[in-house]
Amino acid sequence: MTEKLLDLLEHNIKEHSLTVRQSEYGTIAKLHDFAEITDMVYEDNLITVRFRINHKNLERLEKLLGRKIAQRKVTSLSLD
Repeated sequence: MTEKLLDLLEHNIKEHSLTVRQSEYGTIAKLHDFAEITDMVYEDNLITVRFRINHKNLERLEKLLGRKIAQRKVTSLSLD
């Protein structure tokens, strides 16, 4: 039963990435509120944030930000 529940939860959570200007600290704060941040890459005046989020929270986040967020393709997933 635990495995089925974990599979269901994992199926609902997707990895995404978003690139914003460093001055958009409000956007980054919202990401921390709604998602699990997995990586942040700083380059020049930009930050690329990779995060995991469920569908419901993604919709809420997109509504707050006023834009769609593209899903990041994950080629493999290891649970080791």
